[in-house]
Amino acid sequence: MAGIRHLKEVHDKMGEDFLNKLFNEYLIVNEKVNGSFLGFKKNQETDKFKFFNKRNEIGYIDRVLSKFYNDPINHINGLDENKVQRIPSNMYFGLEYISNTSTNLEDYGRLPKNGLLLNFIHEIDENGNVIKTIQDKKILDEWADFLEIDGPTIVFEGTLNDDQKVEIMDFIYCAKEDLLEKFKTRSFIKHVISILNKDFKESFLENSL
Repeated sequence: MAGIRHLKEVHDKMGEDFLNKLFNEYLIVNEKVNGSFLGFKKNQETDKFKFFNKRNEIGYIDRVLSKFYNDPINHINGLDENKVQRIPSNMYFGLEYISNTSTNLEDYGRLPKNGLLLNFIHEIDENGNVIKTIQDKKILDEWADFLEIDGPTIVFEGTLNDDQKVEIMDFIYCAKEDLLEKFKTRSFIKHVISILNKDFKESFLENSL
C-alpha cells in the first residue's frame, strides 16, 4: 500500500494540477526485475568494452576479487568481431543481470537470454555526458537481439486515456476495506496492469502476476 499512500501524498502536497500533468505525460511502465545492474560502453580508441556497476567501473582487480559479473562480461566480450565493430562508442548500454545462482531464482519461471535484459541506452557525448536516453521498445528489442540478450520488460508505453486515469484514481482513493468488494483484489499492481495492458497475463520472468 506504500505506493498508494505516496500518490495520495503527492496529490495533497503538490495539488491537482501537478497530478494531472503527471498523468498526461508519455509513460513507459517496466516490470521491475530483481537483478543487478550492469552497464557497458565501447572505448573508441581500443574497441574494447568498459563495464560498470551502479557506482563505479568494474576493473580487472574487481573481477579477480569477485567473479559475480564474469559470465555477462565474458558474453559481451565474446561477441563476434563484426558486431563489435558495429557498436557505436557513443552508446552506453544499461542492463539487468540475473545470475543462475541468484538467491531468488525459485521465483522465476525462466532466466533471460545469457542472463541479461536491456533496459535502456544512453547516447553520450565525448565527455561521457548523457545527451539522450533511448527507451523505445522496438529499438531496444533490436539492440537486444543484436547483443544476443533479452529486450526490456515493458508493460505499457504511451499516454493514458481518460478511462484509464479514472480507473486508476478510483482505486487509489478507495478505502482499503472496500478494495476487495469493489475491485476483486487488494493488489494495486495487479489492478493497474489490468488497466494499462489487458493482454498482459503472465510476468516476463516470474511464474505468475
